[in-house]
Parts: sequence; C-alpha cells; structure tokens
Amino acid sequence: TTLARTEETKRKYIPTELYFPSVAIVLQWTTLPIIDWLDIDSRSLEYTLLKEIGVQEVPNLQNLIERIIQEHRDEIQKQNTNGEYKIPLTLNFLVEKFSGYYYNSWKTGSFEQYQFLPSLPLGKTINESNANDVILSATAKVFKVVNPLFPSPLTEVIRLCQKHFDISLFGIRDHPSLSQAFDTMMEKKKELLTEQTASKIFAYMNGLDGLNRTFIAKVSQYNFIPLQGHANGTILLKSSQVFIRSDVTSSKTTTTETDSIDTRGLIDYVDFGVDANTFLFRVGVLSDPTPSALAELLIDRQAAYLKAPKMTGTC
Repeated sequence: TTLARTEETKRKYIPTELYFPSVAIVLQWTTLPIIDWLDIDSRSLEYTLLKEIGVQEVPNLQNLIERIIQEHRDEIQKQNTNGEYKIPLTLNFLVEKFSGYYYNSWKTGSFEQYQFLPSLPLGKTINESNANDVILSATAKVFKVVNPLFPSPLTEVIRLCQKHFDISLFGIRDHPSLSQAFDTMMEKKKELLTEQTASKIFAYMNGLDGLNRTFIAKVSQYNFIPLQGHANGTILLKSSQVFIRSDVTSSKTTTTETDSIDTRGLIDYVDFGVDANTFLFRVGVLSDPTPSALAELLIDRQAAYLKAPKMTGTC
C-alpha cells in the first residue's frame, strides 16, 4: 500500500518493490509503496526478516534525486518574491543518510552531473536574492565561494552538508581551476563578456590556480577581451591585440592627447582595474606592442588607421 491508501495501491508486491513505512512518513512521500504495517518496530525480528527478503529502508539514489527536483519545483511555484526558500525535505534526508546508504552509489554513478542542488545564480549572494532566484545545479558545476562564472550552493545547503560530512564528497570545491573557469567563460561569452562585467571576471580568474605556459598558449588563440569605449556592441579581441599601460595606477586609464594622436585606430589600450589587469598581464597582454606586433597591427588595421581623423597642433 501507500500512505495515501488508495484502492489502486492495495495489491501484492514483490518485497524489493516495498519500503518500510517509516521512510515514507519521514519524507512525507504519500505515493511510495510501503508494507501495510505502519507501526512495525525496527528492532523486531519481523523487521529484520522483511529486510532480509528485500523490503527497503531507503529509496535508491536516482529516485531520491528525482524527488528533490519535484519538491524544488513545488516550492518555487508556491513562493512569492518575499518568501524564504525551504530546502527540500528529501535533500535533508539524502544528506543525513549519505554516508551510510548512498556514498557507494554516488561514487560509482554519474550523479555529479544531475541538477538537484539548490544554488544561487552566477555572482549572487544570499542578500541579493530571493526564493524565486534559487536554481538547481549539478554538484560538478557549483563552487562554495560566490563567483561571477558558476552558481554557488545556498548557505543553508553548505551548513547542512557540513553537519554530516565533508562537502567535497559531493565533488564540491571552493573554486574551479583556471582552465575550467576560462572554458566556462568562453562557452557563455555572449552573455558574460561585456565591458562592464569583464573587470569582475578577470579579477576573479587572477586568484585561481593553474596558470602555466600551456594555459597561456591556449588563451592566446581566443578573442575574449572586450574592447572598451566601443559604442556598437561588444567586440572581443585576443591578448595580442590589446595593451595595458604599465603606469596604470587607478581603476581607469586616462588617455593623453599624445596617445590619441599616435594610436587612434591602431593600438587599443584597455584598463579593467588592478586585479583584472594583473591577470591580463599574466596571460600575455603587453604594455606596448613590440616592433613586429606593431607591424602586424598596421597591416591589419591600416585602413581604419588612415581613415581615422588625426589631431593636429594649433599655431
């Protein structure tokens, strides 16, 4: 039967299809098939016998995750913008029982890719969000520290996990690797990489581990640096196509009149702030073009450079 006790559920079952009533009661799972013995004592011989012939104490991990997803959807539907998000009851159960019942299944399956963990959207803190902002994410795609590239688990979820086990058992780390962050940034470049957001993203990546020659060679092939001050949409350039003045001390560079005369339409300078600029320097952006780079720029941009109005001095 089930807790709902409908006529359709009153039939004979194979023992492995049934669960002990206690788990259905704890999870408030009214459709879970259970033995028709609500007050069976877990210390009794009858309980032990039923367990030995296949009656289950907990749902399998797949069913549990599907239940979490459904509870989340129900929670979002009944929320208003000022309501507080309530962690799915089944997620509480999973965390509490994880070490004893589910860890082996987790290790041997691909459950890190299932989107079931309540999380905050990219870059949002709990103070900047409401219940309707909560999304479900795969544990392989979230990181504990709030960042501009990946979702972060709800603070309540982190606390819940840490009460019972090290959250790294879920595959959740504090930060992604630098390569992982860059790949995600490029996958979502149309929505993430703008003149306004690049500063925060590059500054975050400056603090990640994984910078090496292989990574620098890799990123040199991609257009990922927004050209600043361009009115007609976002233009992305390679690390060899932009430059950062070496004397930048403020969060925004002041272009001198001489620079404007010399470089208009030829050399593009950018300034995303100290931390972001440091990252760009580390991946190959230079302060000024080398003679060979300047020659390449002149060849590539000679039409635009020659057409650009030149400032002349006054007598």
